[in-house]
Amino acid sequence: TTPRLTRSRSANVQPSFTSPVKPIAGLTRGQSFAVPANARPKSAQVTSARAPRVTVAVRKRPLNTKEETAGDTDVIAVQGNSINVFEPKVKVDLTKHVMQHQFMFDAAFDEDARNEEIFDQTARPLVDFAVNGGRASCFAFGQTGSGKTHTMMGAGEAQLGLYVLAAQHLFQRVRESNTPLTVKLSFFEIYADELYDLLNERQKLFAREDARKRVVVQGLTAIPVTTAEEIMCAMEAGNDHRST
Repeated sequence: TTPRLTRSRSANVQPSFTSPVKPIAGLTRGQSFAVPANARPKSAQVTSARAPRVTVAVRKRPLNTKEETAGDTDVIAVQGNSINVFEPKVKVDLTKHVMQHQFMFDAAFDEDARNEEIFDQTARPLVDFAVNGGRASCFAFGQTGSGKTHTMMGAGEAQLGLYVLAAQHLFQRVRESNTPLTVKLSFFEIYADELYDLLNERQKLFAREDARKRVVVQGLTAIPVTTAEEIMCAMEAGNDHRST
């Protein structure tokens, strides 16, 4: 799913962004860390239940209150599937200039993007992939305060998180399926290199390799669920046993 980029600070440089982003006065083109265009997939969506791949999406968060109070400048702009970072620099002769860096992703979202839009382009294809017989994982990565909880858990009914949206879509697909499907929920935490079952009073778990060379979590609780509400209730109960 979708980690966010934080923004760098600069009180002196005030670059003006347009769409698409164009070089601004005094801007030096920095090194591009992009994946070559001909090597990147045309779509972030999984197109086949038998075509495994990793999709990386990034979400830009807005400036927080502390940053706005400090007069920090927004130095990140989203352009298509790329993130442009405008880095304030000072030359040896004390001349100020801005260096632009471009980073490419399968999908990029600006601060105005809603969780529903992010779900449609990231987690929804994974749910369809799983219902069609595949294995899928979705997780948010980012430092504290980058917006993982807002993306995954949402902000109440006003903006549902990816957990709820994925659960709703999953059961919709199950109802539409002609094949009887059972949905089970597990919830465990990895903390200090140890595994703990959050649906079973934080019992310690162990990862093992089975006869098919697949990694399994031995003894992990798996409870049957039939609605998105049951999933969220179980997760709320499990969160009470988390360390972080």
